[in-house]
Amino acid sequence: MVQTAPESDPSATLADGATNNDDMASGATDYDDEFDAFLDWIQPPTEEVEDASIQSTTHSDKSSIEYPKTTSTSIVTTDQKGIPLTSVNSINNKAVMSSQNHVEFVSDLGKGKIPDLPSMTRILSKKEMEADQDGCRDRQVRRDEENQLVQKHTRGASFVKNQQKATRSNEFQRTSKSRKYSKFNIFAIYLPTFFALWYAAAILFPPEAREGWTRYFLWTDGELTQNDNGEPTICPRPTICSEGLAQLILISLARLSAFASYVCLGLTFVSKMHSTIHVLSNTYIMTFIPLESLHKIHAKQGLIYVSFAVIHTITHVIRWGLRQELGDPSSGLSVVGISGYFAISLMLLVVFSMSLAKRIKMMKFEHRLNAHWLFIGLAAALCFHTKRSRQITLSFTFLWLFDYLYGMVFRTHRLDIVEFSALPDGSGAQMLWRNPEGFNPQSGEFVRIQIPWLEGGKQWHPFSLYLNEATEEGLREIARKEAGRIFLGNDARGGRGVNSSKTAIILVECQNEFCSPGGKLHDDVKGVMNSNGMLNNLSDLTDVARMIGAQVLHAPIIFNADMSNNPNNVLGILKDCRDNEVFIRDSWGADFVTALAPKAGDCIVKEKCGLDCFPGSNLEQLLTEKGIETVIIGGFLTNCCVESTIRTAYEKGLNVISLIDGTACRSEAEQMMSTTTTFRMFSTPMTCEQAASALRGETPKGMEASVGVQREIVPATIDSHANEEMTLLEFMEYVLTVKPLQASEMSLTMKEARQDLRNRYSTTQVFIAAAGDWTRGLYDDLENGKQQRACWVRGPYTSPYFVANEFNHLILFASGIGVTPALGVMGQYPGASRTKILVWLLKSRDMLKFFAPLLKDAHMALVFYTGKEKLTQVELQNLKAHGNIYIQQSRPKSIEETLSRIITQVVNASNSASNSCKHPARTVKEINALDRKAWCILYCGGSTMIKDKLKTFAKDTGTGFQSEVFDW
Repeated sequence: MVQTAPESDPSATLADGATNNDDMASGATDYDDEFDAFLDWIQPPTEEVEDASIQSTTHSDKSSIEYPKTTSTSIVTTDQKGIPLTSVNSINNKAVMSSQNHVEFVSDLGKGKIPDLPSMTRILSKKEMEADQDGCRDRQVRRDEENQLVQKHTRGASFVKNQQKATRSNEFQRTSKSRKYSKFNIFAIYLPTFFALWYAAAILFPPEAREGWTRYFLWTDGELTQNDNGEPTICPRPTICSEGLAQLILISLARLSAFASYVCLGLTFVSKMHSTIHVLSNTYIMTFIPLESLHKIHAKQGLIYVSFAVIHTITHVIRWGLRQELGDPSSGLSVVGISGYFAISLMLLVVFSMSLAKRIKMMKFEHRLNAHWLFIGLAAALCFHTKRSRQITLSFTFLWLFDYLYGMVFRTHRLDIVEFSALPDGSGAQMLWRNPEGFNPQSGEFVRIQIPWLEGGKQWHPFSLYLNEATEEGLREIARKEAGRIFLGNDARGGRGVNSSKTAIILVECQNEFCSPGGKLHDDVKGVMNSNGMLNNLSDLTDVARMIGAQVLHAPIIFNADMSNNPNNVLGILKDCRDNEVFIRDSWGADFVTALAPKAGDCIVKEKCGLDCFPGSNLEQLLTEKGIETVIIGGFLTNCCVESTIRTAYEKGLNVISLIDGTACRSEAEQMMSTTTTFRMFSTPMTCEQAASALRGETPKGMEASVGVQREIVPATIDSHANEEMTLLEFMEYVLTVKPLQASEMSLTMKEARQDLRNRYSTTQVFIAAAGDWTRGLYDDLENGKQQRACWVRGPYTSPYFVANEFNHLILFASGIGVTPALGVMGQYPGASRTKILVWLLKSRDMLKFFAPLLKDAHMALVFYTGKEKLTQVELQNLKAHGNIYIQQSRPKSIEETLSRIITQVVNASNSASNSCKHPARTVKEINALDRKAWCILYCGGSTMIKDKLKTFAKDTGTGFQSEVFDW
């Protein structure tokens, strides 16, 4: 209950990645098969074969698997039986140890071949396995000696090391959760219910039953007697008089259900004392109370309470009917009876508002929430029911009321200045504020927010909070997009080194109308063309560009025959284009000149019909998709279309190089004016020869003298993996075995133990998803710039994710905006203090970009992006640069299989790195039970289907589970 509160439509509350439950089912077919291949490659299941020799097969479908592009060599050491002892994998001159039964990554570098995936697997026979177990202790000494040598150069993933350390933690932590639940159920539910029922049952005994030692067990006087007809009778007061066996059974049910309901009543009130719960979360009491599950306890006890109340009411009504007292002022219409009718009616409304009412699409969340507040009327009705009911109800009501008033007075803070940042795609907004005095939140907790200046501003809405301000980078992405720029601020590429793989040559209007004899505009420009040789220069430059991997873009201007796409055909040069009927679609004049015609690998800019190459065309899209940072611009006219494009490229933050001898216009004077003045203001002017030198990685000769820029252009160093999309296979290898382990990471947990983690951030953020009337209204007001006044925040409060402190390894499964509490948990347990694996399903492109900087806190992040607009290679590369992030642009085939493989492969990799003699586990159930209890799956999102799948998986495998479903 700590996520954005949708209002109008329960289906609208589903997170972005989980709006279609059927699509999430295990039968979906658009799952990336690389996932299975990759996980098998990391730790394949062991199979029994009769032949003990190395099994080698060929893979029938190589197209379905992408092999790592890094050159790798595997040196396999075997014992006398030929059983591999270690495998030293030489990657980038670093060594990696892998245990027996692990995949041997073998490649014949001399022949330049990479073997098929199955041929890299060393399969042991059953006899070899038995021999391996017998000789494990002897080989341990040899392995330790080899490891001492290899550890000097090892490149192991830090989270595997952390997983090993966490697995060796004491067993009390692994079982504390189940013990805590058992203790709580016994002392808070079972025992109070037992004593309440026993107290209630005492009245069913005869008065003489309390004589002697039995008085220690019967705490009230018995009321069971016989009437004149010899029928059993109970009549302590007129409203509950009962005669005969049938009435006696009914009054027994009514009394027992009433006393049992008092326990449920107390738990429903106490479980919503948020301020008290937050205080207890930092005390030793939290080891006895499942604070993370109190909302579930509240909901469950509420249903049980109303069930007891219904039984209580029905039995009384039937009994009064048997006694013909339904209309009697002393029974059915007494104060007790009328207050009971009111109480049960209000009770049903209170429970209905937060249960079955969720399925009524027309019933908004605010209406249901207001109906839930009818519990105050319920408490008032119970005060008129009986003396005992009044005493118990007032006791728990005042406890809750004191807690509520304490939160209102001492835990509600005014925020005078709040920063709102709306995402451009309408998916939501971030709210950031500096923490006021007395407001000390932790990541993963939640707060309630009131925005008075918003329509419906008196409402309080709960939101998960996160403290890491890394989303500033996400906000820069938003600002860049809103400002219409490719690079913004310090990210602007102007004046930086030239990286040929991130450079594009833009040829502006190199068409027959300008370039070829017979063209309608050729005579105007042929003088400058002949004097600087621009066609030959551009031809030579584009040849160099194609050879070294730069991009060549052709930007023709093309008009419809009726000039309907001419943006300004009654003024200036565009009027001349209309009058002279130039660059008409499908005409010879609009074709490319032969010397600069597009070649294989070139791209053509579409829908350019104005002077500037950017407006209305796909030029910016091409530059973004191909990761272009530097543009080299040449063509026609120097002082018109070329200059306009240069100015816009400069404004968009690109590194702009203008070509002095690769452009032409109507006169030498105009050419000189542009290249010596305007070009210098918005670009780095170069000759085509100098530009070719920069593309080759050379410093252009004479550039400083001819241009006079202050910053020298230095060829950029090209990262060998800069433009390389990391496959799933490579990603997991990188995380589990290849990523460098810095020396600082070895002691990271110790450093964190010495840090003030609670007070290390001075600001707090929440993300508000535009999912209902209130949240959409907020987004609209932000878009229109209406927010001006102060807001209120109440809390913080403990969330269901509080359970994370009891586990060593966390799988944070989120859908859509449910990632915010997951991010909070990762912020609460930074570095090596917990193993954190994030699985995130979403379909919002901008949300992914916004939160990507925070994913670095996860040891491994698996993102399943299902948006209609596919991510480009450059976008994928930029997103993955934030951490150990794998992005698959489809849904997972099977949620359960994905989780199973993650857990088993991480545990197997840990056992392998620690030289354990355990055989690799093929399923989660093959893992030691205590090791399984160290894992917990935490779900937050709007899909009940996903929650149920994860809960069933956790129950079947013996792992922990907690959920936070915002499906109000």
